[in-house]
Amino acid sequence: KIAFLQCVGSRNKEHDYCSSVCCMYATKEAMLAMEHIPGIECKIFQMDMRAFGKGFDAYYERGNCYLQTGQYDLAVSDLENSVSVSPKFFLGYLKLGYAYYKAENYSKSIEAYDKARKINPNSKNVYVGLAKTYQAIGSKSETKKNYQKFRELTTYVDRQSIKDDPEWKSVLDFLGVKED
Repeated sequence: KIAFLQCVGSRNKEHDYCSSVCCMYATKEAMLAMEHIPGIECKIFQMDMRAFGKGFDAYYERGNCYLQTGQYDLAVSDLENSVSVSPKFFLGYLKLGYAYYKAENYSKSIEAYDKARKINPNSKNVYVGLAKTYQAIGSKSETKKNYQKFRELTTYVDRQSIKDDPEWKSVLDFLGVKED
């Protein structure tokens, strides 16, 4: 495991400035370590991200690719890094919730979806993810609560767009919903 400790002393009265290059270097070094050392875990601890420029969505993009190819542990690792770099990154938490769900780590999935929900409480995708996750652990009351919230936020057309998703069909079967 590697921990990058950023911003140490940078907000003291004697040092009330930030160079902003530390964030870029820590992100780059973490990505290089993960590319070259199998199984390494990197975490960046900082007060706030002040890196600017291209390439800082690389964790999210790569995590999304891993997710699409079924490499869930790698997806989780990169998506965790994407939200540590940008703690208010809604899509990062949304994808992280799904990556944990696919990796069958349901408590972490719920945790990630809850963080996404706090950032955007009106996202129908959060409630779909939570309903799927709660269904996977057999919690009918929580599945129903999230399904109902999804229904409140959507139209018939929205619901038709996911009706062929086998995971969603499993939720509907679990709840005894015949037609949606």
